[in-house]
Amino acid sequence: MCEVSFDSGRVLSILDLCCDAYTFPMLDNGYVCLAATRLSLYRSVADWAMVIEVFGFSPRSQLPDTHIYRFASQLHDRDTPDQYTGREFFYDRYLANNPNNDSRFVFPIAAGLWQDADDGEILGEDASEIVVRATILNVTPSTSEKSRQPPPSPRRKAKSGMSTARSAGDWKTRSVAHTKAPPGSTAALPSTALYG
Repeated sequence: MCEVSFDSGRVLSILDLCCDAYTFPMLDNGYVCLAATRLSLYRSVADWAMVIEVFGFSPRSQLPDTHIYRFASQLHDRDTPDQYTGREFFYDRYLANNPNNDSRFVFPIAAGLWQDADDGEILGEDASEIVVRATILNVTPSTSEKSRQPPPSPRRKAKSGMSTARSAGDWKTRSVAHTKAPPGSTAALPSTALYG
């Protein structure tokens, strides 16, 4: 039997340093409306890796996105020097400051008519389809969704003079039902469709 040289204390120390540097995901991030997360772990005698995928919507990015956080004893597919204006300063500093962590954003849902024209944070009233990872999915709001008015956005408030005071329980999300998924598609499994 092989002797394990894995050091859990070292791994926790690396994760603590990432947390101190704000490179570890915070699931209560006020800038992201969290929809789903996934944690994947790997460990061998000598190496370890952890991937945290956070899917949500941030008004700053204007589209739902998946932020992929990678932590490992050895990272692969890192940024390349040509992605930085000055290797000797910026790229080397990137490697020095992030020896065991990296992150990427991917946008699995394409912009389109599914977004409300006045408020891109909600599903458009006439939305009929969205494109997820280059696959067209039909969406049909439920009958109760069609009858419910979305909360007024700040832009609509400014136009109408309506108040937008709400408690946390007043926020509602609009659900979509998948219909007519392409043959062989994994559209019925949202995490698969969103993460890959």
